[in-house]
Amino acid sequence: MVDNKLKLHDSKTEVLVVVRKQKRQYVQNIKAKVGDSETESSKCVRNLGGVPDEELNMVNQEKSVVRTMNFHIRNLLWLGSI
Repeated sequence: MVDNKLKLHDSKTEVLVVVRKQKRQYVQNIKAKVGDSETESSKCVRNLGGVPDEELNMVNQEKSVVRTMNFHIRNLLWLGSI
């Protein structure tokens, strides 16, 4: 990563554990050490704009896109009323 001039921020690193539903109860609260920081596993993570969750069904991505679209539509309506 250093060769490509990319930086890894230890405090911003997120961990996503993907397992079958039957095994999910056994892998809760997994901690990973990245650099000097210790990170717990998350139910969903942001990865280059996408938001996959533990079931890889992208429901959180859909919610994020809809929220952003509504924000921009409200701004356009507000500009149209000026």
